[in-house]
Parts: sequence; structure tokens; C-alpha cells
Amino acid sequence: MGQKIHPIGLRLNITRPWSSRWFATKDYAKNLTEDRKIRLFIKKKLFSAGVSSIDIERKSNQLEVNITAAKPGIIVGRGGQGIDQLRRDLSTMTGKKVQVNILEISKIDADAQLVAESVAAQLEKRIAFRRAMKQAMMRAMKSGAKGIKIGGMRNMMFRFASCCQPVPGEGVVGFVTRGRGVSIHRSDCPNALQMLTEDERRVEVKWDVGGDQSFLVKLEVLVEDRKNMLRDITQAISDTDTNVRGAEIKGGETTASGSFIVEVKNINHLNKTIKKIKKVKGVIQVERSRGLEGIEETQKDEIK
Repeated sequence: MGQKIHPIGLRLNITRPWSSRWFATKDYAKNLTEDRKIRLFIKKKLFSAGVSSIDIERKSNQLEVNITAAKPGIIVGRGGQGIDQLRRDLSTMTGKKVQVNILEISKIDADAQLVAESVAAQLEKRIAFRRAMKQAMMRAMKSGAKGIKIGGMRNMMFRFASCCQPVPGEGVVGFVTRGRGVSIHRSDCPNALQMLTEDERRVEVKWDVGGDQSFLVKLEVLVEDRKNMLRDITQAISDTDTNVRGAEIKGGETTASGSFIVEVKNINHLNKTIKKIKKVKGVIQVERSRGLEGIEETQKDEIK
């Protein structure tokens, strides 16, 4: 088993500070447990205020709790009654003098914690996950976020664009579509290039696939019209450990045109298959099709 580490641990003192800032020798375990109880209490009591983070500092016999929230007015309450009650509750819990500071979030829709809680709340209400994710992505991008990655939803259905048939190893870009989730295109796809100016729809995506995952690609061929041509091309494809999902060749006077739907693992596998087909006697031209009519356009994969 690999050694695992919490992702926050890799970012401490680089892109974010410690959530608990204090030093202790004898009471380390006690203080750590107390900090956890404080966070759970505040998060449960003030969930409607949209609490993003809770930082705790300890000075001698005094606690300083900094709460970052989307709706600080809910915490403060009318005439400051809410924050006074919170201070008393924390003092009773810890037996120490407590100072509470409230900080407001400037861009709610770009805060990772609040975006995640919003999506989770919608899923609990049985709202379609594609709709929940699409709305979260759109709001985050409009708030100035350069990109958004929503985890915890594995085996999600993403639509691989039929116009360019992307495979691992190629640059890809995602676009939020209406009612169909995220459409994944090759970076050099003409359709994708036309949509690059639509920043509110564009989503950064990366390949994250297993070794046994395969992708459908349609190849179009132009060959000499001779006997056993279909058999020879199919055998050549099979020699590259590639599965053929569909094949068709239509003869003409001197040449014939056809198409092959193949399953490949990545761009290297695809290039190897094309190179093998070109070596077949009588093959004039081999190229990727611009469409995948008649086969599935949607595949399961883990994209992040």
C-alpha cells in the first residue's frame, strides 16, 4: 500500500496557513481534540451562515477564533446578540476566555468549501447531478475562478465529442452543455476552437484513465478494390491487439472506400494501428473520421 498524506499538508505555509496556530508540549492532544470540537460545534450551529473556514489561535489562557463566512450578519445577530451568545458557548465549552472575529467572503461562488456544500445540498434534495454541477461551474467561472474541479463523483457520464473522438495522450478541453453535462473535445478540434471565446462555458479537464480503459475511434480508408481486402485490414488491426467494433467496405470501379470502428487505449495505440493498416497491400489512404455516426457517443471515464 502507498503512503497517503492529507492534501492540505502539501500546501501548508505555501498556498495556505495552518488552521490551528499554537504551540504545546504536554497538552497537545487535549488542544487538538478541543479544536476539533469547536469546529464541529460552530459548523453545526452556524451552517446557514455559510461558514467556509475556522481558524483557531491560542495565547496563554485565551482563545481567538476567526470565522470566515458568506453571511456574517447571521452570526453577529441583532445588536450583536448572536456573536455574544457564541462567545459564551465557546467559553463554557473550553473554560477559557474566547475572542471571536468574523470575516466575510468576497466571492461566495468561488469558494471551494461553499461550492462543495452547495452541490451536496442539491444532491440531497434529489436534484440531477449534471444540473447541480453545471450551475456550480458556471457561477464559479463567472466569479473569476480560472478553473473548477469537482471531485467525489466518480464514474460520471461525460460526453466525448463525436466530431473529434479524443483519446488519452491528446490535449482536451471541456465545455458545459445544456442538459448533457460536459462535452470533451480535442484541443485542435475545429468546433472547440470556435467555442474558446465562450469563457463561461469552458472547463479545464485532464485525462485520468486506467490501463484497461478503451476509446472508440472511427477510421476511414481508401483502398484498391481487390479480393480479401476487408480480411487483410481486419487482420492487420488485430495484430496490434486492437478490437474491431465495426467494419464496412463499399466497392467502386477501381477503388473502394470503407470505415472501421476500433477500440484503442491511447494516441500511441491509435497511431500504431493506423501505421499497420497503411502497410496492407492496396491501402491508399487512412484517416480519422470526423464523426461517429451509429455508435455510442457517450462513455464512462474518470476525467479531472
